[in-house]
Amino acid sequence: MCFVKAPPRCEGTVKGWVQLREVSLVPPLAGAGPRGRSVASPLDCRTMVMGAGGRMRWWKRGRAGAGDRRSNSVEEVCAALQDDEVPVRREAVRKLRRLGDPRAVGPLLDALDREVRSATLEASAADIIDALAEFGGPEAEERLVGLLRIEEFWHEIDVDTPDEPPFVAAVVWVTPALLDMGGAELMLRGLLETLGDRRQELRCRAARELENIAWRSASGNGLTAYDDEELTDAERDLLVSSLCSALLAEDDAQVRNYLAGALGDLGDKRAVEPLRQALSSDESISQALREALAKLDGR
Repeated sequence: MCFVKAPPRCEGTVKGWVQLREVSLVPPLAGAGPRGRSVASPLDCRTMVMGAGGRMRWWKRGRAGAGDRRSNSVEEVCAALQDDEVPVRREAVRKLRRLGDPRAVGPLLDALDREVRSATLEASAADIIDALAEFGGPEAEERLVGLLRIEEFWHEIDVDTPDEPPFVAAVVWVTPALLDMGGAELMLRGLLETLGDRRQELRCRAARELENIAWRSASGNGLTAYDDEELTDAERDLLVSSLCSALLAEDDAQVRNYLAGALGDLGDKRAVEPLRQALSSDESISQALREALAKLDGR
């Protein structure tokens, strides 16, 4: 049994480490692709996976050439998505991405449902999310957007790396995948729908992430921690108008504070009147609103 450092998108899954029970017999030659994704090695690699009770098995890893496609049909690889062992499921997802067959979408959606129902979110869930973002399609899109309405994806998990924020699956896994899949419009749509949820905790988490996005956008740091994209004028208009409406409809002080912070960072003068209307005798609310107004007045 061994522990290996989690990849960037899975950082902090189990306090910064992922228990794989996996022994690689060939030094990994794969490098890190865009946003921390692994890039397939041109050389074949075989991995011995220790199953329950010490049972050993081989799992072939490598680039999907013609021989790989013959020996690993989509149906065969999809069956491995139901394996009890996380490394086997992760390798199955990697194979499906290399095969690129759209018939994999249905089994991947089923596998994601099983991951969500499990007691803990494993690194294999991140792989499935990335694969669905890559395959695309309306069903995959709706399922990934729906993950933002699941409370477990917003739970914070402490990591062992000093000065690193807690790991949050919705922020580290889901929003970057939505950005890859449908651009900022899809990512914002998912967060804004969550902002309309009846559960205060979900509204608060979504509002905080929207404030983070507004701050990163204003400072030129991309929309997530894994990209350098900027908001288009249409996306900025959508965000400002939606946040203004949410601010006036929201009665929770913490959510309103995050919304006010986002509007202040976005710097759109259209937010001035909604911010003034939202001013309250409650100092815990009005302080954030006044700070946002001060930012807008200074522009």
